[in-house]
Amino acid sequence: MKLENRNLLINGVVALVVGLLFLLAFQMAYPDSKYPEYDGLFKNASEINSVEFDTFGLVYDRLEVIKGGETAGYIYKGKGQNQHSGTGYVDIQIGIDASGKITGIEFLELSQTDFVLEKIETNTAYYVDKNISELELAELAKEVASYDVESGASRGTGVVRNILREAIMIHTGGLDVTPYLSLFPTADQVTPVALTGNTYLYQKLEVSAAGTVLGYVYQGKDRNYYSADGEYIDMMIGVNPLKVIVGIEFLALSQSSFKLATIEANAAFYEGKSLSEIDTNDLMIVLSEENPYDVQTGATKGTYIVRTILEEMIRLHEDLTQPTESIALIFPNYDATKTVVDATFVPTTEVLSKTIVKDADDVVIGYLYELFGENEVGGGDYYEPADLKVLVGLNATQDKVVKVLLPEADFNQTSSFYQKAVGYANHFTALAVTSINTIGYNYAGTDMTTGASQTPTLVRALLDALVEVL
Repeated sequence: MKLENRNLLINGVVALVVGLLFLLAFQMAYPDSKYPEYDGLFKNASEINSVEFDTFGLVYDRLEVIKGGETAGYIYKGKGQNQHSGTGYVDIQIGIDASGKITGIEFLELSQTDFVLEKIETNTAYYVDKNISELELAELAKEVASYDVESGASRGTGVVRNILREAIMIHTGGLDVTPYLSLFPTADQVTPVALTGNTYLYQKLEVSAAGTVLGYVYQGKDRNYYSADGEYIDMMIGVNPLKVIVGIEFLALSQSSFKLATIEANAAFYEGKSLSEIDTNDLMIVLSEENPYDVQTGATKGTYIVRTILEEMIRLHEDLTQPTESIALIFPNYDATKTVVDATFVPTTEVLSKTIVKDADDVVIGYLYELFGENEVGGGDYYEPADLKVLVGLNATQDKVVKVLLPEADFNQTSSFYQKAVGYANHFTALAVTSINTIGYNYAGTDMTTGASQTPTLVRALLDALVEVL
């Protein structure tokens, strides 16, 4: 063999060996993944196994991740219904490593209207690479959290946050008992309990000491638009096993300073009361001067929020049925056999009917007006007409609004816009009829109407039409 050919052969063999060694090293460094479905959370795990855990309702699987013979972390899978997408769900998997860092959050299912999808994904991405020690469980439980990067997707983002919150609680072994000792001083453990059918309540906790259940704590909140800053009333209610309210405490009380004592006095009335002593229908009588439980008047809106949260707590704790009739949501003590349509009322284009609302004693307790209008909904170059039905309850002297109700079954926009429109309608609760014209569609500078300004504008126009016929 010629020297030249021999050198070429040797060089070729060397190149082949080097190439094989390189491929071997690459495969050792980057082997084929055994669990490709989890590579986005933990790359190249040697073992991933489902392990037992106590669920709080949303997290349905916990997977231990093994790398190099040691636990590298856990994967939590959770699923919750996204009420603003109809019957769809948000299903995610979350990776938390041994140091507490969130390695990733991936969507297995994300049911949501297209223009909101990106907002939910952006809000979710905020948590990646954060350590769970940086996140407050109470903040994760809020309807709108300070962690949210994008607004306008509170329901879908809220499902993600609630699943993450449960995953953190499972990962860390539970909740700190300290915030609840004021209601149950001997408690040594609190355990979250799943809530269903809730609107204002965001947390239910079982409180125990030495393995014995001491009672339950319910936490709920709603925005008080009549306060100086338009922020939330956030409260917790303690109930013992005998179904007696052991206390009501405020976590946040957004209210004008001179009315704080009134709300606190009205809330204190319920302490020591048995749930069976409290009529949930009476709780929903809006006006303080007409409500049998309000010991002081002058803070109707704030006190009504307290009663609304309390009513939901009692209803869920006692497994009571919420009224479904629209009129009952405005006048809970009405009597259907006594209530009649006012045949003398002359309808207009916007005000279709007037109903005389009476109680069981045949006493007029208010009037119900049905309003109707049509507005344009949509965005950009696309708009379409949508009917809007509004029910307005006035008191017996027709000088004060009891409640403005937008029946959800008749609301022809997306559910996310419905919540914004309801937020606007709540501005009118307990308002003097002569003050209706003070509530613009962007009243109090709130952002509740962002993306849904046409509906509040129409609601206000319909109320103006009602004032004209009074």
